Amino acid sequence: MKQKKGRKAGLFLLLALLAVFCVLTAELVVCSIVDRPLFDDLTGPFRSYFREKQQAAGVYAMAVREELADQARQRQEKEREASEAAMTPEEVLPERQEAGEAKLRGAFVQADPSVTELVEVRSREYLTGGNLELLYFNQSDPLWAEQPFGEDPIGTYGCGPTALAMAVSSLRGEVITPAEMAVWASEQGYACPGSGSYHSIVRGTAEAFGLDCVSLADTDAEGLLRELGRSGGLMVGLMGPGHFTRGGHFILLHGVAAGGGVLVADPYSRERSLTVWDAQTILDELSWYRDSGAPLWLLTAPPAEEAETAAAG
Repeated sequence: MKQKKGRKAGLFLLLALLAVFCVLTAELVVCSIVDRPLFDDLTGPFRSYFREKQQAAGVYAMAVREELADQARQRQEKEREASEAAMTPEEVLPERQEAGEAKLRGAFVQADPSVTELVEVRSREYLTGGNLELLYFNQSDPLWAEQPFGEDPIGTYGCGPTALAMAVSSLRGEVITPAEMAVWASEQGYACPGSGSYHSIVRGTAEAFGLDCVSLADTDAEGLLRELGRSGGLMVGLMGPGHFTRGGHFILLHGVAAGGGVLVADPYSRERSLTVWDAQTILDELSWYRDSGAPLWLLTAPPAEEAETAAAG
C-alpha cells in the first residue's frame, strides 16, 4: 500500500513539474512575441551560458583533433626512420621487374646472320657477333621458368639472375644456369619479393664470381660504344619503360655492330636479342635509378694471370 502511495506521489510531482515547464515555455513563447526585450533579458543569461559551453566544446574538439593528427605524424615519421635505418644503401626498393609486353612495341628488324644470330651447340644457344660468343639463356625456358627466385618464379621475375647467368658463364667459361644463379642470388639476399632483383645483385655477383665491375651510370652514346667496343666485356643494363619493359628489366649489351649499333642479349626476348639497337635509344631507356652503380655496369674478366693468382689464393 505504501509503495503504491509513493508511486502516485512521484507521478503527481512529475506531472506538476511538467505542467510548470509547459506553462513557463508557453509564457516565454508569448513573451518572445509580445515583449521581445523582456524575453531577451530573461533568457540572455542562459543563452550566454550555453554559447560559452558550446564554444569551449568546439575549442576542445579542435585541440583533440590536432593532438591526434600530431601523434599520427610523429608515429609515421618514426616508422619511416626505422625503416630507413634498417635498409642498407644496397637495398633500395627496385622497380617492378615483371616479365611481359614492353611499353613500346616496334617492328623489330632481325639482324643479318653475319651480324648476330642464335646458334645451337650441344643443346645450348649462343649469340654470335659480339665481343665473345655469348651463352644465351631465356628466363621463360621450361627448364627453370617455374623454379623459384626467392618467393617468385624465374619466368616472371628472374631477368636479373638470368642475365647474370649469361654474363658469368660467358666471361668465366664455366656454365651456371639461371636456376643455379637464382638459388645463389636468393641466398645472398638479392631477391626482392614481388619486384625482382635488388640492384646490388650486379656488383655482388661480379665480386663473388671474380669479375671486374665498373659503373657507367653517366656515360654518353659515344662513351658506351667506345667502352663496349674496346673492353672485350659485357654491359649489364637496367632498363626502364620503353622497348624492353613496362617497369624494370635487366639486359646484356655484348658488342658493337659494324654500323655502330649495339648488340643485345635480352633474357626475356629472342626477338629483341636479334635486333641491332641504336646506342642513344639504349641510353634514353635506361632506368633513372642510381643506386649500387645503376643503371649500367661494365663486366670484364680479369687478366689470365690475375685469375690464376685469385684461384690459387
